Amino acid sequence: ATRLRDRLAQRVGVATPGPLARSVGSFAFQIARAELTLRGEPAPELLTGAEQDRILSQVIEGDIDAPRIPWPEHLGETVRRSKDFRSELRAFLDAAIELDVSREELAALAGGAWAPIAALTREYGAVLSRMSTNAMGAAELASAARKALVRGGALPGIDRIRAVLVDDAQELTQGGVALVGALRARGVAVLAAGDPDIASGAFRGIGPDVFAALVDALGDVHVLRGQHRSSEEIGWLVRRATQAIGAGGRVEHRRAPGAEP
Repeated sequence: ATRLRDRLAQRVGVATPGPLARSVGSFAFQIARAELTLRGEPAPELLTGAEQDRILSQVIEGDIDAPRIPWPEHLGETVRRSKDFRSELRAFLDAAIELDVSREELAALAGGAWAPIAALTREYGAVLSRMSTNAMGAAELASAARKALVRGGALPGIDRIRAVLVDDAQELTQGGVALVGALRARGVAVLAAGDPDIASGAFRGIGPDVFAALVDALGDVHVLRGQHRSSEEIGWLVRRATQAIGAGGRVEHRRAPGAEP
C-alpha cells in the first residue's frame, strides 16, 4: 500500500490533501473529520476493535453485578463473559449501524427476541457518550461520512475530489456501498473493479447481493477478459473450478473453460 501511494504521488506531481490510495475506513475518517472540523467540533478518533471489546466487557460485567437486562436462559453469565460472545456483539453492532437500524426497531423485531441486545447497545452508547473524545468505530465512521456527503454542505479537501477508483470492490460492506452511492449523488465519478467469485468477507455480511447492489448503483458494466496475473493453465483451472460454484447476483465475468491447455 505504501509503494502504491508513493507511485501515485510521484505520477500526479501536485500537492494532494492526504494519500491518494487509502482504505474505505481511512477515506470515511477524512470525510467525517472535514465536516466536524467545519462545525468546530473535535475531530473523530477511531475506536479500535480492542477498545470496543473492553467497553462491552465492562458493560456486561456491570450488568452481571447489578442485573438490569432480561437475558434469556441460554445466554447465561458464562456465555456473556466469553470473548466469542463479545466478538459476535461487535459484528452485530456494525451491521445494525450500516443498516441504520434504531434501538426501538431492534427491540420490536421477532416479538422482542432482540430486546436484550437493544438494551445492551443503549448502555454501550451511554458509555461512549461519556467519553471525552469523538470516538467512532469503523462502521460509525462510514455512516457519518455517508450522512455528511448526503447533507450536501461544504467539505474542505473533499470537494476537490472528482473521481474515486475502488479496487477489490467485492469486499465492500453495505456501508461501503452506501458511501459509494453518496459520492455518486454528490457528482463524484466512481469506477469500481471487483470479482464476486473471490469475495472473502462473508463473516462481515459481504455477499454476492452486496456486490450486485454496487453494480446496479454504478450502472455501466465492463467485463475485463485480459489475463494479467497467471498463466493460461492456471486461468483455465480457475474457470473450470468456478463452474461448480453457485452464482448469485452477477455472472457476466464467468466464461466456459474451453479446451484444456
